[in-house]
Amino acid sequence: MKTTNKSLSSISLFSGAGGMDLGFKNAGFKVCWSNDLDAKACDTYKSNFSSTNECGPIEEFKRELKSYSDIDCVFGGPPCQGFSVAGKMDLNDPRSKLVYEFMKIVKLIRPKSFVMENVPSLATLEKFRLFRKQLIEEAINCG
Repeated sequence: MKTTNKSLSSISLFSGAGGMDLGFKNAGFKVCWSNDLDAKACDTYKSNFSSTNECGPIEEFKRELKSYSDIDCVFGGPPCQGFSVAGKMDLNDPRSKLVYEFMKIVKLIRPKSFVMENVPSLATLEKFRLFRKQLIEEAINCG
């Protein structure tokens, strides 16, 4: 097997303090850009990672993200409270719609791959069947 020292490029969305980023870094990815809404999480992130980290609503950074090209992977964990069995399981929770913001950024950047992490109930409960189907269609439409 031929190996290379070239790291894979990535963008981290809904990064929090950087848990997924650490895993991707350990797997050979270089995080070029990251974001979270929570200021304390962003402070922690900046203390542990050198990538650009923008704090604020993800919707505000689409113009900036449009400049990124040839990205290997977009990854992140959009808020799960609207889908979690520990929460209200409410599709009308505004945070539930952030999975679509994630997909809009995937469509904008057109990475070679993406990884979206969320709670198991989004993938398994009948209650979310139609939402899940629409989300999968959105992913397919991204190419």
